[in-house]
Amino acid sequence: MSISETRRDLYSYLDLHTREFDPSRLEPYTTQEIARSASVSRNLASQYLNDLVREGHVVKVGSRPVHYLHRHNLERYLQVRIDRPSYASVDELLALRGARAACDFERAVGHDLSLSSVIEQMRVAMEYPPCGLPVLVMGASGTGKTYLVKLMLEYGKDAGLLDPDACLTAVDCARYLLDPERIVADYLGSAEEPGLIERAKGGLLLFKNVDVLPLSQQEYLFTHALFAARAEQGSPERGLRFVFSSSLPADSPRAAELRHRLPVVVRIPALRERTPEERAQITLRFLKDEGRRMGVDVLVSRGAFSCLVNGSYEDNISELRRSITNACAEAYLSRRGDGSIVVRAHCLPAAVLAQANAREIEADGSLVDTTRCSEAFARRDLLSFVAPMLEHYEAFKADVPAGDAMGRDLGGLKRVLAEDLCALEDHLSRGNGARGEKLEAFERLLGSGVTDINDELGLALSHATARLIAQLSYVQLKPEDGLRRWELEQRHELAALLTLLSSDDAAMAALVGRLATLDFRLLGVELDQLGRLLLFLHVAMLEGDAAH
Repeated sequence: MSISETRRDLYSYLDLHTREFDPSRLEPYTTQEIARSASVSRNLASQYLNDLVREGHVVKVGSRPVHYLHRHNLERYLQVRIDRPSYASVDELLALRGARAACDFERAVGHDLSLSSVIEQMRVAMEYPPCGLPVLVMGASGTGKTYLVKLMLEYGKDAGLLDPDACLTAVDCARYLLDPERIVADYLGSAEEPGLIERAKGGLLLFKNVDVLPLSQQEYLFTHALFAARAEQGSPERGLRFVFSSSLPADSPRAAELRHRLPVVVRIPALRERTPEERAQITLRFLKDEGRRMGVDVLVSRGAFSCLVNGSYEDNISELRRSITNACAEAYLSRRGDGSIVVRAHCLPAAVLAQANAREIEADGSLVDTTRCSEAFARRDLLSFVAPMLEHYEAFKADVPAGDAMGRDLGGLKRVLAEDLCALEDHLSRGNGARGEKLEAFERLLGSGVTDINDELGLALSHATARLIAQLSYVQLKPEDGLRRWELEQRHELAALLTLLSSDDAAMAALVGRLATLDFRLLGVELDQLGRLLLFLHVAMLEGDAAH
C-alpha cells in the first residue's frame, strides 16, 4: 500500500467514525484502533496522523491515550469553528460550546420534561436494595422503549450499581410464538449451553413483547424476576435484573393485567404526547445525525422543519427518523456545490407533506443550519423566563430614567413582572414544561385543595393555579443544573424582591402563604423563594383580572 493510500484510508476512517462521535465512547479514535483499521503499525499510523494534524485536517486530543478526530465532522458535532490543532483533553474540546458529555438518562430528549417521571421510576427500580426491582416498560411501537432500557444500563454503571462490563441481554418473546415452552429451557440453559440466567448475570435481562407469551410463561418469568430482586448471596439469580416491555395499548384489559403483576411500571408517551419543544429537539437531533452520517452540512427550511415537528407518526419516533432519512436522501440528489444539502418541503415524504397546512409551508424560504444550530434553540427552559424578572428588578432599584419607563414606580415593576409570568404561563398552557403521570397526579390533588380554598374564602382561583404549583413543585424536586446554580447565586435578590412585593400587599402575601402550606400539606414540598415569587405574581395577576 502506498503512502497516499494509507493516509487516505486513515483519513476516511476518521471521517466515517467522527460522524458518529460520542464523547463517552472514545476507543475508535485511539492510535491503536486507527492503525488496526488500516493494518499498519502504530508508529506509522501516528506519523501519518500527526501529518494530518499539521495540515489542519485532523484534531489531536492529547489525553492518554491520544485521540484523533476528523476536524470538519467534529465542528458539525460541536457547532463551532475549531481553530487549534490540538487540545489537552476531551473536556477542553467540549468546553468550546459550553458542553458537557451527557450521561445515561441525560442523553434522552425530554429527560427533564415528559420523560421525567418515567426516568424517576427507572432509577427507583435500579437502586432499590439489594438487587433492584423488575420493571415493565409500556409504550406504543417506536416510542423508544429499548433505547431507555439501554440508558438504564448506563445509569447502573455510572451509579456503581453494575460492573463496568455489564451488558444488556435482549430477548424478543415473539420468537417463541410457535413454541412458548422453549423460553423456560432457554432461560435455564443446559450443560452444553448456558442459559439466559447465566449470560445476563450482573446486567439487565430484557424480555421484549412479553405480552405475546401465554399466561403460564409470563407467570414463570415474573416469578423469577421477583425472586431475583430479593435473592440471597449464592443464589444463581443474584445480581440479575429483569426488564419487560410491551406495546399493548395502555387502556387495554391485557395491559391492565400486566401492570398488576410487577412492582414498577412505566409508560413511555407517544410522540404526539411529547411537548412541542421535545418534538423539535428530536427532529433537530435526527437531522444532525443524518448530516454527520453523510458527512455533509444539512440545512432545512423552517417550513419543512415545522412539517416534520408537527406531523403525526403512527410508528412514533421510529417513523419520524425514517421520514427524516428519506427527506435527506432526496435532498442529497440536489446537493449544492459546497457539499451541503437543503431539505425543503418538496423533499418530505408524501405522508408528512399531506398533513401540512399552507401557513407552515409559507416559511419554506427561511433556512436553519442544523450543523451549527444548537438543540437548545428548539426549547426554552424555566430559567429563560425567570432570569429577566431579576433584570427588571435590578433596573427598578437602579432607578435610571434613561430607557427605563418604570423608574421607581412599584406598579410599573409589577406590570412588567406580570408580563414575564404571563409569557411563562402561556408557554406551559401550550403543552411545554414537565409532563408525566406523577405531575398529573400532583395537579389533581392540588386542584382539589385549591377548590377547598376557593369555597372557604370566596375566591375564584383557577385550575391554572394548581397547574403552576404542581409545575413549581416538580421543578423544585428535580431542578435543572443551570436553574439550581442560578437560584443559589440569586437567592438574596429573590428574597429581596419577594419581600418588597409582599410588604406592599399583605393580604396577597397571606394567600400565597396559604397556598404554599397547601402544597406542603398535600405533597410534602416546601416551596422555595422562586416558587413563592412566581406564585405571588400569579395570584396578583388573577386578582388584577378579577378587578377589571
